[in-house]
Amino acid sequence: MVSTVCIGAFMAALDAGIVNVAMPSFVRAFPGAGPGSVAWVSIAYLLTLDGLLAAFGHLADLVGRRLMYTLGFLLFILGSALCGAAPALDGLILFRVLQAGGAALLQANSVAIITGTVPEHHRGQALGVQGSAQAVGLTVGPAVGGLLLARWGWRAIFYVNVPVGLLGIVAAGLILPRDPRVAPEPFDFVGTLLYVPALGLLLLAFTQGSGPGGLSPALAPALTGAALLAALFWRRERRLSFPVIPPALFASRAFSTGVAGSLLAYMALFAATFTLPFFLERVFHLPPAGLGLLMVPVPLALSLLSPAGGWLSDRVGARWICPAGMLATALGAALLATLDAAAGLVALVGAMLVLGAGFGLFNAPNNSVVMGASPHHHLGVAGGILNMARSTGMSMGVALAGAVFGSLLRVGHPALLSYHAAFWCTAGLALLAALVTAGRGEATPAHRRGIDHRLHGHHWRLA
Repeated sequence: MVSTVCIGAFMAALDAGIVNVAMPSFVRAFPGAGPGSVAWVSIAYLLTLDGLLAAFGHLADLVGRRLMYTLGFLLFILGSALCGAAPALDGLILFRVLQAGGAALLQANSVAIITGTVPEHHRGQALGVQGSAQAVGLTVGPAVGGLLLARWGWRAIFYVNVPVGLLGIVAAGLILPRDPRVAPEPFDFVGTLLYVPALGLLLLAFTQGSGPGGLSPALAPALTGAALLAALFWRRERRLSFPVIPPALFASRAFSTGVAGSLLAYMALFAATFTLPFFLERVFHLPPAGLGLLMVPVPLALSLLSPAGGWLSDRVGARWICPAGMLATALGAALLATLDAAAGLVALVGAMLVLGAGFGLFNAPNNSVVMGASPHHHLGVAGGILNMARSTGMSMGVALAGAVFGSLLRVGHPALLSYHAAFWCTAGLALLAALVTAGRGEATPAHRRGIDHRLHGHHWRLA
């Protein structure tokens, strides 16, 4: 069962790594398209993915996770095939939205399926294996993308998803358990139409709010619109008996700190991994081939330590494993912030391994705490919220790191000091994640029953 979920996790991560490598090829393939236009191949995907995760998780709680997970494979395959056949850039961007819808169905349900079927004393290890599959996909994605681009061109990077997705459909049909019957509930379409654009505007503000000329004039309106829609959404959800994102879930300290910790941890990880290629090229003067090879230590350490972190949390609990992992990530980032070209590759690789290993220790135990705090019939929406925090953290981390070292470079600071500043930001984010998750306990069955009572009661107003 875990292996079936790992196929979806691996496929989505592999696609992310492959598509990033292909951006220059898109500029050459579509006459008149510049880097700004081509960037929407990724931006449209991320906005759609983030916006739909929680909604699709909630929908899966209502109609069945096995069904929605299989539908995710179908949409992802269809979107990938259409992307590969796209005649123009506009069509490619549109089909990436469809592909992202499939990815949202897969990601929103993956941790929910594991949590709902794997015994509690093996949950951390199973989530660690899933995290390892994602890390392997991210690790091999750039290399696979480069090979496909060199041999068959950019269309092949989308067609490669089709056989992997077909394997996932077969495995889901044969292995995943049938969904239990659930009591019918209405789906909150109005709430969904409020929170999806709110999140989209927030992400646009972070990813497109600054550029070479400074802050964008659209930044303030985007943030204002996001805040207004979010306020309307939260006011509505507190008054509904069947909200799309139940506010009562956040009354659990284990759940709320886990989601916040995940957001901060992924901000830290992707701030570092976004800065690293520039750091390696400008400071260590590595050629493209060597640069790609030296990007491997972080996801390699993450993939190796993720199952170990889950195994440890199953045996001793996650109370101190999560903050210890984030402290290690902060240490790795701080070490990177002290290195220059004279430090040598051994010190560089060592710092990257520490950073990746710390995140590997953190991720599966934290996911296990969040999912363990969620009532069984709300695992889908809980998994969607958790993955939404992950994906949002990725986007915000990249935007923050780019803003930090980009603004310093623009005003004339040396490249080395500019990249060091971004690594210190990474260390600060990791320390915040450690502080947020330190000392919290895991949810007990009685605690989950209390949350369940709130979810099915009519007293939604939270202090």
